[in-house]
Amino acid sequence: MIAAKELRLGNWINVKYNDGVKPCRISNSLLADLLINDKFEISRKDCSPIPLTDDILLNKCGGRFMEEHNCFVFTWGRNGAYFLKYREYYKGYGMEFGKGYEKIIFNLHHFQNLFYDHSEVELKIKL
Repeated sequence: MIAAKELRLGNWINVKYNDGVKPCRISNSLLADLLINDKFEISRKDCSPIPLTDDILLNKCGGRFMEEHNCFVFTWGRNGAYFLKYREYYKGYGMEFGKGYEKIIFNLHHFQNLFYDHSEVELKIKL
């Protein structure tokens, strides 16, 4: 289950329906259902994060892989860039925010939120 405070409009999460689990983008109506109560078709217990993977970063989020640095690169604007490197110890991706500081992220909606918070640009995702 995902805490409602972690979500914002446009986030991608997995939602359990009768016929399985599907990726779903948070909309006004879905967010209202999740925040107000669990009496609707979909409740918070039906939602789960989408784990970050190399495939999602490269093929679904438009990242580039830099072999010489063994990391993914995401750019915005004229000179903005984020670097994500898989950290085996944490089983997650380290997102660099300057020399000696990185945030470990595990899920797609966390990556979306961090990307937006620091760049004020929405991450383009095609699931």
